[in-house]
Amino acid sequence: MRSATLAGFLSSLFSSGRPERELLADVILMTALADGALSESERDGLARAMQDEDELAGLTWEWILERAEELADDAPLFSDAREAVSKHLDDPFRRRQSIALAARVIGSDRDLAEEERAILLSLAHGFGIDERETKRILEEAAEASGGRFVRLRFNDPRVADAATLYDALGEASEEAVVAALLYKPRAIRTAMTMLAPGGKLTEVGDRLQIGLHQLRIDATVELGPRTWHLRCIAANEAMHADERIVLKMLAGQLDEYTQVVVVHETDLYAADDAFVSQMAEKIVALRI
Repeated sequence: MRSATLAGFLSSLFSSGRPERELLADVILMTALADGALSESERDGLARAMQDEDELAGLTWEWILERAEELADDAPLFSDAREAVSKHLDDPFRRRQSIALAARVIGSDRDLAEEERAILLSLAHGFGIDERETKRILEEAAEASGGRFVRLRFNDPRVADAATLYDALGEASEEAVVAALLYKPRAIRTAMTMLAPGGKLTEVGDRLQIGLHQLRIDATVELGPRTWHLRCIAANEAMHADERIVLKMLAGQLDEYTQVVVVHETDLYAADDAFVSQMAEKIVALRI
């Protein structure tokens, strides 16, 4: 690496002002480089895949390729880059997101290599994410890439989108996505009848601000002092991993008269089911 490039590299690493998207990109690039140098076609394919991700919006093709070259010189330990990411990517939500994003981008068209899984497990450990949870993140990323479960953009907490349910329906083209969106009105009506006969539907598709994050609630129902926030999950649909994190944050803010109800059409995805079971009382499941 040229001395001028090295100086700029180290300066950027230890600057607290590095954009978050660059830190997320570093996690992806370290993962991609874990099992060896990338060919030109592999670098180009990776850059295209990264530019498709909303979380990385604004990163240029040239920046990605140059950064990949810089990090390749620090492989396979990536000591400086790992230290910078651990220091500056300090939000637990973003740390978990970085692992999921890397697994999804790198594993979009194949299984992760052993070295790629190993570095993600190591990075997650440095982030304070236990091995069991990391393996669950990797499993969900693989399932998302393989299309086994639908995860709706409408409910993605990473997407700052004010679109209504009707907007989402108008934009949807995949049959599974349309079916999952159409389930919501039916589930809301039935849940209201079961939970709060005579209750009032006060919000549909509202976005709640939870700390620095936003969470899409499919509906809010009120009856007297009681409030229910509904998240409706159709057959073959699963929550976003980040949703569970923000839902847990929300649960910690709820008073004794308020609950989150996960309304579901069929058996919940295993990780969603385990999460709801752990959050008993504040977050409950209702099968419809």
